[in-house]
Amino acid sequence: PTILAIASMSLKATISIFLSFGFSVGIIYWARQKFGGLGFQDYATSRSLHFEVTPKVGGLALLPSLCLGLLTYSLFNIIGEGQQSFRFDQFVPLLIWITPAFIVYVVCFLSDRAETELSAMTRLLSFIAASFVFVGLTVYLSNMRILELLSVNQSAIDSVPHLTKILGLVSFVVLSVLAFTNFYNFMDGIDGLAGSMGLIGFSALGLAALPGQQTSHLSIASSIVSASCLGFLFWNWPKAKVFMGDTGSTFLGFSAAALGWLGSIEGLWHWSFPFLVFFPFWFDASITLLRRLLRGEKIWQAHREHFYQRAVLSLEGMEMSERHLKVLIPSIALMLTSSCVALAQQLNWLGLSRFQPWAALAILALIHGSLALRVDARYRALDRKGPVQEQKT
Repeated sequence: PTILAIASMSLKATISIFLSFGFSVGIIYWARQKFGGLGFQDYATSRSLHFEVTPKVGGLALLPSLCLGLLTYSLFNIIGEGQQSFRFDQFVPLLIWITPAFIVYVVCFLSDRAETELSAMTRLLSFIAASFVFVGLTVYLSNMRILELLSVNQSAIDSVPHLTKILGLVSFVVLSVLAFTNFYNFMDGIDGLAGSMGLIGFSALGLAALPGQQTSHLSIASSIVSASCLGFLFWNWPKAKVFMGDTGSTFLGFSAAALGWLGSIEGLWHWSFPFLVFFPFWFDASITLLRRLLRGEKIWQAHREHFYQRAVLSLEGMEMSERHLKVLIPSIALMLTSSCVALAQQLNWLGLSRFQPWAALAILALIHGSLALRVDARYRALDRKGPVQEQKT
C-alpha cells in the first residue's frame, strides 16, 4: 500500500516538495552572504568537535522553505480545484503546529546571534510557552479526543477524576514536546547528523500518513520538512560549510513532536510512532542526560559525553572532518533502522502490533544499547591511555 500511495502522489505535491528543496538550498546561500558575518558565527571551544569558525545560519532556511512549499501546494490546489472547492480547513492542523513553532524559531534566531544571545532559562521558558500554545490550539481547534489519544484502558479511565485525566494528558504532551525540542538540539553536534535525522525521520512521518490518504496535508507537510533538511545537508555534509544553529535544531525537534501528536489525533498512527522514528536521538540524549543528573552535573552546560561525540573522539589517526563522516554513516544506518522498525509496527508488519509498541521499542533499545556499550568501552579504553587526541582539519 505504501508503494502504491507514493506512486499516486499528485504532481502538485511532488513539485512543491522539490521546490522546498530548492528554496532551502537558495535561502542558505543567501543567508551565508547576508548574515554570515553579523554575529552568527560558531567559534570552536573546548567542548566543540570542530575547529574553524563556521556560520550557523542553516536553520534559517527551514521555516521559510516550509512555508513557501505549503503556499505553492495551496496555490496549485486553488488553481486546479477553484476557490470554491478548496478546503482551507484541511490546513488548520498545520497552523496549530506552525504558530507555536514560529515562537521557537524567532527566539532561537535571536539567541544564535552573539549580540542578542538569550539565557538558557529564557529559551526554556519560551519552549514551555510554545508547548502550551500548541496544546491549547490543538484542544480548541481540532476537538482533540483527549482520552482516546493514548488508548488508555477504559476501566482505569473511569476510576480517575475527569480533571486529573486532562491535566495528566496535557502534562504528558507538553513534556514530550519539550523533550523533543531539547533533545534534537542536544544531538546537533557533528556535521550532517541533525540534518540526516530530519531527512529520514520526517520522510517516515510522510510515508506513514500517505497510505489511504494520498495527498494528506500532514504527509505533504512532513515531506516538505524532509526536503528542506535535504537542502540543508547540501551545505552541512562533512566538511560542513554551515551549521544549523539552535534556530534549526529546536525548530525540527518541535516540529517532530507537533506533527507526531497531530498525526495521532487524526488517527494516522499510534502516538508511539514518532518516538520510535526518532529513537536514535531519544536514546542518546536521554541516557546521557540521566548519567549527568546522577553525577550531579549541570545539565545545561555544554559537554562532549553523548555517544556520537565519544564515537568521534575515539577515532584515531584521522582528521576531524573524516571522523564526522566515519560516525555519520553508521548513524544514518541506525536512523533508517529505527524508521523501518517504526513503519513495520505502524503497518502491522512482522507481527508487530500498531497499538503495542513494546516489541518495537525492545528491538531498538537492544540495537542502540549494544552499540552504545561498544562506543563507551572504546572511549574509556583510549581515555585510560591518555587524553584523546584531536587532529585539526
